[in-house]
Amino acid sequence: MLKNRLNAFTWMFFLTLVFLLAVGAHGLTLQPGDANGDYAVNVSDAVWIINYVFISGDAPLDMHIADVNSDCTVNVSDAIRILNYVFNSDGDPLSNDCLHTETTGNCLGKGMVPDSDYVYIEVLGNDLHIHHMNAYEQCCLEYYVEYSLEGSTIIAQETDIGDECDCICYFDFLESALYDLENGQYTVIVLAIFGDTLAVEDIVVDEDYGLLTHSSTGCLKDDFDPEPPEIEYTYENGVLAMNHGNAWFNCGGKIMTAFEQSVDTIRFIEINISNQWAYCMCYFAVSANINGIAPGSYVAEVYAREPMDAPAELIERRELILP
Repeated sequence: MLKNRLNAFTWMFFLTLVFLLAVGAHGLTLQPGDANGDYAVNVSDAVWIINYVFISGDAPLDMHIADVNSDCTVNVSDAIRILNYVFNSDGDPLSNDCLHTETTGNCLGKGMVPDSDYVYIEVLGNDLHIHHMNAYEQCCLEYYVEYSLEGSTIIAQETDIGDECDCICYFDFLESALYDLENGQYTVIVLAIFGDTLAVEDIVVDEDYGLLTHSSTGCLKDDFDPEPPEIEYTYENGVLAMNHGNAWFNCGGKIMTAFEQSVDTIRFIEINISNQWAYCMCYFAVSANINGIAPGSYVAEVYAREPMDAPAELIERRELILP
């Protein structure tokens, strides 16, 4: 184990030394391998992945983009693949051909309100993400979703490919992502493991417009004050970024950001989709990136919603000029 750690830090030291030697090609959309989301593929992306894997650094901006060996996970092999691409002029182009991946949540092992599970569906770029919260399943669950496309209807059938246990429990976050959908309108139908319908929702996929990514970090230990809200906007290459540094939510929160636009009004809705409440409140750093916003004058609004089905509370409204 110590040898592996030393090897990892040796890699990090080497990558840091050669960082300034690498030059990437900039583009308007994220390319496969652009782990840090700076619109270039170079050694810094390999460093980003190494930090994420070995020292709990920030996750890649888009896990699908960072998975360049198409094994549906991000690990050191992706960093090595990026290095070979950068330094070997004859190397094969990077690609991210993983069709979809799943994440199994933690078995909570405690009672909850009956029928408290729910599904949250979102589109990030051309990717469909399905979040199944508080699912009541057998404890040895190995979550897998089988996707089928029938015309404009996407059927997501949950399955359990694991061994059976003699117990059942609630899982906090079961997640699945289907990548690289064609632009268009779809109806998503999510079916539970035993066939009952969990959710039906219409979605629009448009690679040139809409929510690209979102993230949240909490609970933050710094001595913040929620007033005034610490919200910053940046705008580059048609991508609008919103960063809210002192979002105030329950400590057990899992914060996701939705986006809406109505003519010249832009709305960010921060939503706590977790049902795992703690006896405390704390601060979260919440961010979101929106693609395809044209230059102009807008009214930017940020809302917070907790719990998920509660009315959204306006946090801030301001005029925003995008040059």
